Amino acid sequence: FGRRARLFGVLCRPDRGQTDTAVIITNSGRDPHYGSCRQSVTFARQLARAGIASLRMDFAGLGDSLGPIGKEDFLTPMFEQDRLPDIKGAIDALERLGYRRFAPAARCAGPSGLPAVPCQSNRRPHHLPRFPRLIGVLIAPQGSRAR
Repeated sequence: FGRRARLFGVLCRPDRGQTDTAVIITNSGRDPHYGSCRQSVTFARQLARAGIASLRMDFAGLGDSLGPIGKEDFLTPMFEQDRLPDIKGAIDALERLGYRRFAPAARCAGPSGLPAVPCQSNRRPHHLPRFPRLIGVLIAPQGSRAR
């Protein structure tokens, strides 16, 4: 998915019922889509049991997503790269599958890819301008564990 189909992700859907909401779980630092010690997998499965879909994705040039054209195996810098196009690519792909509301989620260094991601909430942080398809941003502090 994404521009020129260069991004990789794994969609986790609830077993029962339909939902129009999907959580987009991004890389934590340079950890791939499954997360350190498979934390992202555990989180995605917990969301599915709660009736919420999720997409575990790798940012461009990290994990299984391709880097820039001509540099497919190039490992992109985590902090200097604009990740908004990757988030928008994930949202666009999920919309084609029928999802309408989105919440990016990140742990540890993952939020560094999210500061420019806008949100429609009236309680949004001041650095997040409006972006109607997002309902919020989930950020788990380092050291937190999914239970």
